[in-house]
Amino acid sequence: MTNNTPRESTRTGNGARILYFDILNILAILAVLALHHNGIVHSYRAGQAWKESLVVECAFYWAVPIFIMLSGATLMEYRKRYSTVDFFRKRVLRTVVPWIIWTVIMLIWKSSAGLLDLTGKSVRDVISMGANYQIETSYYFFGVLFACYLAIPVFSLLTQNRKILWYIAALNFLFASVRPVLRTWLGLQWSLDIAVVGGLAIYLLLGYLLATLEKPLPARTRILIYLAGIGGCLLRFIYTYVRSIRAGATDTSIKGYPMFHAVFLSVAVFVLVKQIPWEKILTERMQKIAAWLSAQSFGIFLVHKIILHYELALTGLKNTSFIWRILMVPVTYLVSLAVVALLKKIPKIGKVICG
Repeated sequence: MTNNTPRESTRTGNGARILYFDILNILAILAVLALHHNGIVHSYRAGQAWKESLVVECAFYWAVPIFIMLSGATLMEYRKRYSTVDFFRKRVLRTVVPWIIWTVIMLIWKSSAGLLDLTGKSVRDVISMGANYQIETSYYFFGVLFACYLAIPVFSLLTQNRKILWYIAALNFLFASVRPVLRTWLGLQWSLDIAVVGGLAIYLLLGYLLATLEKPLPARTRILIYLAGIGGCLLRFIYTYVRSIRAGATDTSIKGYPMFHAVFLSVAVFVLVKQIPWEKILTERMQKIAAWLSAQSFGIFLVHKIILHYELALTGLKNTSFIWRILMVPVTYLVSLAVVALLKKIPKIGKVICG
């Protein structure tokens, strides 16, 4: 989940604030919460609840890609604002430090609550667990984010040559998005390692390229993008649904953020939100609220798993219930938002631990 640091997630390379970045940021963290409220999708069970969770899983799968796209849109032109040394310094302070702090918090909380068994674990084992996101699995997002940060200084040198960036994005789409699916469906084996292909670099590049288009996309192009997004979502749902029923277990053979269906869906969401004239829809006060809410997304991502645990315990709801999977999503958002707002009021350390 979430993102490049929210304090920069809504600003462009020249420091200008972009309202639709704020909207995307807020929507993406809500999507993360929806996905985690529907975690039963990963353990197949016959019934309506699993089907509905699969709908949520497929429809909101764009959450992490959107955060990466925002990182590309806001950080690829960092050289206009500061040096590469400052770039890495800011990244360490705004993501690495909070990750370390919250990994330790999660370690202490989970072990004391009986959610994590450290019996027989050495200090080295525990450090390894933290470094590999085994203490809190949702923090795997940091690994994705760190990899993108390491690539940005290289890609940023190519911002004046957009054709090269489009070329790299195309390579990633063909070899990281399409090839794995062809291998699954057709048994096509083709070994070809390309240095600029891998991870979620495609989202980093597409976020920047789509955010900095010189001209708005034609209506026909946008419609095709939306149709591709809907089609990709439906394809994944139908394929996963059918294969899971046959196997009696959730099929994950085409699951993955680099997969073409996820790229189609994420690009469609990005383009749609960018196209909406938010400045005309939202008043100035509402825009300020959106900016504030956007700035809390990173903190919400950090704390929400603890909130989820106690909500389940206090409400007595089952994780299969409709109330938990759907209606409690905005409740979790508001509770997490309140917790983050309170944590940020702690002198000196509040912003450090919550971004």
